[in-house]
Parts: sequence; structure tokens; C-alpha cells
Amino acid sequence: MERIGLYIGKFQPFHKGHYKVVKHMLAMFDKLKIGIGDIKNPMLFSVDERIKMIKDNFPDAKISFFLLEDLDLEHKYANQWGKYVEEVVGKFDFVAAVEDSYDDYIRKDFLKIGYPIVVFPRFNSISGTNIRKLITDQNKNWVTFLTKETQKVITESNFYKSTLT
Repeated sequence: MERIGLYIGKFQPFHKGHYKVVKHMLAMFDKLKIGIGDIKNPMLFSVDERIKMIKDNFPDAKISFFLLEDLDLEHKYANQWGKYVEEVVGKFDFVAAVEDSYDDYIRKDFLKIGYPIVVFPRFNSISGTNIRKLITDQNKNWVTFLTKETQKVITESNFYKSTLT
């Protein structure tokens, strides 16, 4: 029977911590579904750029991508994140989480509807927020937190180009 893992994140940007989780999940599961959190801020990386970051790092992997919107209070699944995700991405067997991320209620929500959580350690406290700050401050150290594939996508992005002016 095919085992499918699910990894949800904003991937703003896809950094070495995300890379390690995806690499481990690809070794653990037959297929991987990645839910990408929708960001309404046009100044950040677009959904297409974030998908490209992941695909360029894992060009031969069996990965499917799904856009997950931020749910407002009027959404029918406003208080049932796990059910919403299940409706959008379809069948999966396990959900990945990283220590110190995802609020407890989200983990509990997936557990409540029967999905086990695979918890991965946080990698060197890498933070997308800190990486974006390094980029906007034109601090060249931002590259140390990213693979070469992700660096290339970033240098071609509108976000990066806007920091050069």
C-alpha cells in the first residue's frame, strides 16, 4: 500500500531546514504532498516561485503541490484546519511538523481526525523571516541558509530585485 506524507509550510523562502524535512519525508514515504500557505503580500515570494524552489531542489521526486488559503472566520472550516486541508489535498497518511512550529491546536486538529504527526527537529533555528531580513538588508550571509537551487530562484525573484533599489 502506498504511503503518502504531507508537509505544510509557507516556504518564504524554502531553506535548508525545509530541505532536510523534504529529503527525510521522501525517504519515508512513496509520495509527498506539499501544502503551500497562501501569502497575500505581493512583496514576498509568489506561490510559483516557492514551488520552483522546491522542484528545483528535488527535480525527480514524486511531489504534488496544493495551495492552502488562510481561512477567515466565515470559512466553513475556520475551526477545522485539518478537515480543510484534507478536502484540498485529498488522501494522505502522515503530517510532518517541525519542533516549535505549528500551533498546538493545529497538531491536535490533525490528530483528532486520525492523522499521525511526524515531528522533525528544527534545523539550526533557521527562520524565513530572518533570511528575508538579511536579503532586504543586503547582507550576503543569507545564502548560507539556502541551497544553490533556492538561491538562484531568489535572485531571479521580484522580492530580491526590489531590495536592490
